Amino acid sequence: MWLAGNGYTGSMRPSLSRLLDHPIDYAGLYPPAQLDMAAAVREYLEVTGSPDAWIVNRFVCSASRLGELAKELRGKTTSPIAVTVVGSPLEGDPSARVRHDGVEIQEARTRGLVQIEAYEVRIPEGEGREAALAALRKLPSLAQDQDIEVFVEPGWGEHMIDTMHDAADSVEDVGFKARTGGVTADAFPSSASLASFLSECAALEAPFKFTAGLHQPVRYYDEALGVYHHGFLNAMVAGALAVTADLSRREIEGILNIDKPADIHFGVDDIQVGDHWLESDEIDEFHEVFHGFGSCSVQEPLDGLRSLGLLEGVQA
Repeated sequence: MWLAGNGYTGSMRPSLSRLLDHPIDYAGLYPPAQLDMAAAVREYLEVTGSPDAWIVNRFVCSASRLGELAKELRGKTTSPIAVTVVGSPLEGDPSARVRHDGVEIQEARTRGLVQIEAYEVRIPEGEGREAALAALRKLPSLAQDQDIEVFVEPGWGEHMIDTMHDAADSVEDVGFKARTGGVTADAFPSSASLASFLSECAALEAPFKFTAGLHQPVRYYDEALGVYHHGFLNAMVAGALAVTADLSRREIEGILNIDKPADIHFGVDDIQVGDHWLESDEIDEFHEVFHGFGSCSVQEPLDGLRSLGLLEGVQA
């Protein structure tokens, strides 16, 4: 039996176990699941109390619903849950929106049972970007001494890289969030766009995460939407090699485009993709900057891993 370092008690290869160390921020409140608060909290508490807890990290909740979340948790748990807060869109009056989020975060701290660990917000491209970043700089003071990681979602437009550089210059220790899918075809970025995002994060030495669309381990074509879905193993391995091996964007894109599970080989201590290898210490280095991916489903990623034999030590 292979013993996993992330708490998994089955027969997952150690290299895969090291890679998949609590990667999912549970986003059951968001589409396509879009559960109500009671159902989302119930599902999160069930999975975090089950043998599948190794794959789950934080609960994702909008700033405006933190009070509702705290109320729903009362009587259901005695331990605070880790939460990623999705901020208000920084449009119109971004300073007012950030102040609103800051107040919600402060109040959540006083209610108990909600431990805010991260704050994510989308930054407008072009006009409005400067005002949004100026507003975002005020968040740390609003959050007082709370140790909150801040992630900016730059969008997939032509100004993505400029937005990332401006954010890195404006907000201390900022991280970046890539939207990797959704419920419509236009929500899925191309492999070239995602490769550019990963390359830029590596160049900036910035933390990063993904959200939406990563329900299956390996890239596949969705006939109904007419678009390729990115695989979470593709995205994570590509990100890890972008950080540790200084790959070109074309090389990163090639890993994102892999659609045969056997082309990503999980050994005992390392992961091989073509001529590239990830050793154990390099996977650990990757986790210093990688902060997981948001998913409204936990079961689909687990079922996908099982369907490939990856939770039983058998490579498909």
